[in-house]
Amino acid sequence: MFGKNFEKLDPNSLKITLWNLLGSVIAISQRILLLFKKQKFGNLILLSSILGVRSPKFWHYHNTNMSSSIEYSAAKSAIISITAYMAKYFKNSNIRVNSISPGGIRDNQPKIFQKKYKLSSQSKGLLEAKDIVGTIFFLMSDNSKHINGQNIIIDDGWSL
Repeated sequence: MFGKNFEKLDPNSLKITLWNLLGSVIAISQRILLLFKKQKFGNLILLSSILGVRSPKFWHYHNTNMSSSIEYSAAKSAIISITAYMAKYFKNSNIRVNSISPGGIRDNQPKIFQKKYKLSSQSKGLLEAKDIVGTIFFLMSDNSKHINGQNIIIDDGWSL
């Protein structure tokens, strides 16, 4: 697990983590969008998180060795912001930029965390990667050709 608890966060690890979670996304997006501009079309889909939309539910982490870092939430929130920024920046360029904010993805989390997480969800709880693929395919398709600068939440109601 990356990131540190808020009290233990130091400037150097903050700098590194923010670069890894946000700076790299901006740098890669810049290169991709310049290619899209040159070819006169494109469709960029960024991945954010529900933790970019809502604050963590810290009680989910009690009695686990897991934590939810402030820099993760900050970076994921910023990805939603840069999605809108880049969509507007490339207005009238036949380029779309959207993001999706999935809920937690099942990845060997402790059973106690999984149970608490499910209590905050509508039915499934933690998602599988396959649960977000349909939305990505939709955003890649012509069926979404007029969706631009948006963030789509896929979280089984966790953010309600």
